Amino acid sequence: MAFASNGAATHFNATYTNVATWTCSGSHVVNKTIKDSETCVLSGDTSGFVAGVFTSTNGIGTLPPFGPVQWVSDYTGGATATSWTITMVNNLDGTFTANIVAYYAS
Repeated sequence: MAFASNGAATHFNATYTNVATWTCSGSHVVNKTIKDSETCVLSGDTSGFVAGVFTSTNGIGTLPPFGPVQWVSDYTGGATATSWTITMVNNLDGTFTANIVAYYAS
């Protein structure tokens, strides 16, 4: 059940290749803030990825194997996050799961 205080949520899916193939599903929520919450399964060449929690408070953070990066919304395809947290989980089968929460300027 959706409540007005929770904002308007839109579900989205995205698949792209950037070193590994990222297959993602998430929600884009607009309330007092704009937030994407998504889960991505990374497959293919995952050799440079590591498990851990990676964050940015100023829009740029370190995400192995990329180094310093900005996160771009998988929902809008162009908005750059002002802050993000990505929790990478090694699934021990050659894949990783990325749990992503990203915030955007309104």
